[in-house]
Amino acid sequence: MVFRTLFQSKKSSWEISHEDFILSIGSCFADCISTKLSENEFKVSGNPFGIIYNPLNIVQNLIVPFSKEDDKIINQNGRYFHFNYHSELNGNSKADLETKIKSVVERKNNDIKSADYLIITLGTAFVYFLKEGNVPVANCHKMPSHLFTKRMLSADEIVVELEKLLTYLNITNPKSKIILSISPVRHIKDTLELNTVSKSILRLATWQLMEKYPDRIAYFPAYEIMMDDLRDYRFYKEDMIHPTPQAENYIWERFSETFFSKNTIELNKEIAELLASIGHKPFHADSIEYRQFLRSTREKANKLNDKVSVKGVLEKLALKLEL
Repeated sequence: MVFRTLFQSKKSSWEISHEDFILSIGSCFADCISTKLSENEFKVSGNPFGIIYNPLNIVQNLIVPFSKEDDKIINQNGRYFHFNYHSELNGNSKADLETKIKSVVERKNNDIKSADYLIITLGTAFVYFLKEGNVPVANCHKMPSHLFTKRMLSADEIVVELEKLLTYLNITNPKSKIILSISPVRHIKDTLELNTVSKSILRLATWQLMEKYPDRIAYFPAYEIMMDDLRDYRFYKEDMIHPTPQAENYIWERFSETFFSKNTIELNKEIAELLASIGHKPFHADSIEYRQFLRSTREKANKLNDKVSVKGVLEKLALKLEL
């Protein structure tokens, strides 16, 4: 007997390869996916603006050009922040922040034009709006709560926003495809009850988009895998909200089965073996045997590099051999 609800991977007709360029954007789970892709030597850009949870600001940051004339830059305890972006994007002056934002926007513009796939991970249907101007914000930056109102988006509003992105991509990069997902991290600050409503709205919107644009939009069920397949608390960190590394690896394996060809999966296995060798901790790092082990690993990496670029692996090995 099987005492759990197993997720059965459904192979997508889309096959992501190491030759593709991927932009992963959205919640903290978007960072997890981009990290996994990077570790496996995929060409990927992850969250250029930092973590963003709501669909309005995700789309806005992808399609609306930055203007120095906007009034969303604030001074908080001597640091400058922008309401559209995560707090990790900050400056020691308004001009400093504007320069950093300009650089990030240029990177984003290049990413959008180059991306074969956009992986968009939605975190919540709740959005905070500045009362002045009714402007959606990605991050409140610990500003006083009386400056904001909070509202839950409808599925229709989310569909409209993501259709704006699709229209933009049709002009800037018509070959690109979108993989939508919902973050497996629950937003319990909204209460468990409202988190369920929020995630349900996101799921309805993603389903409607996938049904309407099957050639351009796909869905990966990260949230469902976490909630139904990995429902045991041993798969959660101490906060009982975020997935453990084991859970992240399991979801990554299901993603691989869905969107990678057998050849790509085999290449990933070879890369994983090389990374395991690099991560090996010897008793004596300066021993002849260990140096020979590293050189042997480098030979394997060079052979694999003839099939697929493993620049990251080779750089790690070079650092080890320099020590």
